[in-house]
Amino acid sequence: QDNSVKGTFDKDWDWADVKEYSQSTMENQGIHIKTNSQNMTNIVTDSNEVSGYFNSVNYSRDYPPSGTPYYTSNYTVDNSVISNNILHDSIDDGIEIDGRYNNLVVKGNRVYDTYSPFSATGAKKGNVYVYENLFVADKVISDRHGAIKIGPSYALKMNGEGEAIEYKNMYLYHNTFYFAGNSNHRRTI
Repeated sequence: QDNSVKGTFDKDWDWADVKEYSQSTMENQGIHIKTNSQNMTNIVTDSNEVSGYFNSVNYSRDYPPSGTPYYTSNYTVDNSVISNNILHDSIDDGIEIDGRYNNLVVKGNRVYDTYSPFSATGAKKGNVYVYENLFVADKVISDRHGAIKIGPSYALKMNGEGEAIEYKNMYLYHNTFYFAGNSNHRRTI
């Protein structure tokens, strides 16, 4: 609570360096809660300012080594809150929830200057309550020479990424979603 977490993401990179290399250290997180060995409960990430990371706040599961099934962890994050944070200058996700949750609350966050402000792509189980947030997709990704590679992503992303989608009991209400790019076949939600 009440932390200022400031990083600098290495601008000399390529998307494949991060997403297609299993041992990448480039996909860094300002605040990272990872359920790789046990269940977690009552985790509170509140009133922080995070900037300059690949992902600002990431609640995630354990990823197995390359060549094994995509999802192996059944550990959960129970009765936890991500609230009242100011998250900006994220190369990828402002808030990424990627795991199994029981009663996770995401409320009152302001996320901007971000490629994808809220990603629930890997969220499993439920209940997840998302309300009274401002999510602005407005960051353009450029390569090391300044050439635009890809425009902002979705303000809300829930696409499964190669897995069977198991979204259960995700409640979204009283949020503001804003997409500030050319469409490029993308949408606000």
